[in-house]
This record gives sequence, structure tokens and C-alpha cells, in this order.
Amino acid sequence: MQHCPNCGTPLQAIAKFCPGCGQRVALASSPAQQPAGDLPPTPPAPSEPAMLAGENYGSYGPNVVASTAQSSAPTSSPAHSISSPYHTPVSYTGQAPLPVTPYSVNPYDPSVDPAAGQRTPGIYTPPPYMPYTPPTPPVAIRRKRSPLLLVLLAILLIVVVGSGVSLIYYAGVALPAQANAQATSTAQAATNTANTQATGTAQAITNATATANAQATASVQQTATTRQTIYAQATNGSPVFQSSLAGPDSAGWETYDAVGGGGCYYSNGAFHADVRNKNYYVACFGLNTNYTNMVFEVNMTVLKGNTGGLIFRGNKDSLKFYSFEVGSDGTVELNASQSDGHAHNLFFDHPNVVKTGIGQANLVDVIARSSTIYFYINKQYVGQVQDTTYTSGQIGFMSLDSSSATDVAYKNARVWQL
Repeated sequence: MQHCPNCGTPLQAIAKFCPGCGQRVALASSPAQQPAGDLPPTPPAPSEPAMLAGENYGSYGPNVVASTAQSSAPTSSPAHSISSPYHTPVSYTGQAPLPVTPYSVNPYDPSVDPAAGQRTPGIYTPPPYMPYTPPTPPVAIRRKRSPLLLVLLAILLIVVVGSGVSLIYYAGVALPAQANAQATSTAQAATNTANTQATGTAQAITNATATANAQATASVQQTATTRQTIYAQATNGSPVFQSSLAGPDSAGWETYDAVGGGGCYYSNGAFHADVRNKNYYVACFGLNTNYTNMVFEVNMTVLKGNTGGLIFRGNKDSLKFYSFEVGSDGTVELNASQSDGHAHNLFFDHPNVVKTGIGQANLVDVIARSSTIYFYINKQYVGQVQDTTYTSGQIGFMSLDSSSATDVAYKNARVWQL
């Protein structure tokens, strides 16, 4: 039996590689060096592969029976079995094993003991690993760019950057400036239009105001003239009644002593209405008088205290009357007395024509014409009202203590019938 010259592992007669170390081995050079029973059959010509007897390749070729040589080994030698992954095993009895072509030999099959006539187990030793050396990666070769290409790229970059800068300038500076200019122009035009319109409107308002003021002034002047004309015309004729009030006369002024002091009386060439209880008044009626449309005039002086006044269209018994009152503080008012202690205010003012203070004499006039009542102080118009509460009645004098005892003196009374 042949052995591996490298590791000494027994080799089959047909093995080309050692199953122990994988070393390639050469076949025996001549049949004389081996026993007759171990000689392999004579291989066929290279142009025609050897075929085992009875082997069928099917559709790949015809059945071919290989020629065999009679072995000199005794006929009693055990059967010899050859196994290949590419052939159907064939048993030979008393014959030398046929040669097998190199491509049909499996170098990794376990060894066979010809004496036993059966396959003996063998230990598979894989071939030694060969060290793996990875291939050396190719070295990158840097290409040299053409100078013309670099110039073109630089020009393209300059164009792109220039376009971007131009776009940014237009979007960020030129366009807003243009929009601002347009907006400024529009706003200026609108402002000019508005200013023109406002100027025209203001001028129109000024003209209208001036016209209205002129008309109002003319109206006031005309009204003032008219009111002064009313007074002048009302007092132009001869009065139907006049008295110095230094003593009793045809009017029949009542005289009496008031509770707590004071009352109605003549003193020092004047008729007095005197009240000495706070929040009370005294009324002194001309019992023989009765007027509807008339002018009642008297010279009145507050000697002390608060307020004096003229009574007209009154009724002594029911204490219903109008009273035009003038205070030492310069206030004037018209009240409609409805009963003892109850009055309804119809007019109140503080004209600058009143002489204020104690001992100051004021000429007081009341003009009652139908439902219109005019008031004059020192021959100056101070106001008027429209009222129909009372239409006719007696005239008289009064004084009011609103904070302190009040004494008012009356002189030179006159009445004009209208």
C-alpha cells in the first residue's frame, strides 16, 4: 500500500491527494513496485474516458463497457468496492480495481481496506488554511483640472453671486424704496387733498361761524334793542298809580306787626317789609289794587338781611301770587307761591346789573303782558318767562329772612296799565 510521503497516512491506490494533510501525491510508477492485487487497471486513452462496466450515463452518452485486464491475484480475494459521488458503486470479485478518471475521484472519501472488502472509517483532516492577504486597494489618482474649466467655474460663481446680490439689493433696498416712494407720493397727494379739503372746510366753517356769530350778534343786538324798546314803550305813558310810599295812599297798603317782631309799616319816608324769623317772609299787599297786564316799578333798598321783592297778580286771602325777588348778593329769581310756605321757582339768575350789598338802592321793574313776564333791574333787561299760573291780582311788597333778619325799604312806586 502506498503512503503519503509527507505525513505517512495510508493512501488508496487511486488517491491523488493525501486525506491527512492534503499533500498532492504521485501514482506508482510501475505495477512491479506494488503487489499484483493492488495494481490499478490500465487507464484508457486520453481521448476516451474510462467507463465502468455496466455504467449508464442516460441522456449524456451511451452505455460503455470498459476493457479490463485479468489480475494475477487469486480468485479468492475479497470483493473490492469503489465509491464515488458521481457514479453508482460497482462491486468487483476476484478482479483488480478499474482505474477511475481524475475528475471522478473524491479526495475526501475515507480510506478502504481491500483485505476486509469494506470501507474503513477514517479521520477527516481538512486541508490547512492558507493565509488570506486582502488585495491592496487602488490608489486614487487625482485628476488635474483644466485651467479653462477653472476659469469657467470662477466666471459662473461670479455671475451667481452677482445675481444673488442684485436680487437681495432689489428686494431689500430698491423695492422697499420704490414702495416707500410710491406710498410717500400717495400719502403726500392724499395729505395735500385732505389739507385742501380741510382748508376749504375750515374756511367754510370759519365763514359759517363768522356768519352765525354776526347773525347771533345782530340777533342779540336786535333782541336787546327790542327788549329795551319794550321797557321804554311800557313806561312811556303816564302811570295809573304812583306814590312816594312815605305814608298811606289810595293803594291801601296793609300794615301789621309780625309775630316775633317786624311786619309791614311806614318809617322814615318809606314803606318797610320787615321779617325777623329765619326762613320766614312777610307779604304786604295793596288791598285796593288789581291788575292784569301792567308795569310795576319801585325803588328798593335792602337795609339789612337778605332779600326783598315785588308781589303781583296776587291774592292775600289764599296767599297765591308771583314774587320777583332781588337779593343783596345780586341774585334774582321768580317764584310762584302756591300757599303759605310753598312756592315754585320759575327763574333764577345772577345778572351783573344788580347793585349788591347792604344799603344799595336798585330800581326794579316787572312787565306782565299776558303769559309773558319780563324783568328789569335799573332799566336793564335781566330775563323773562312764559307762565300762566296766575293772570291777574293784587300788587305788594315782601321781605325774606333766609339767614338773618331782613328789613327792606320801598319808595316811589308806579304802575302803568298795558
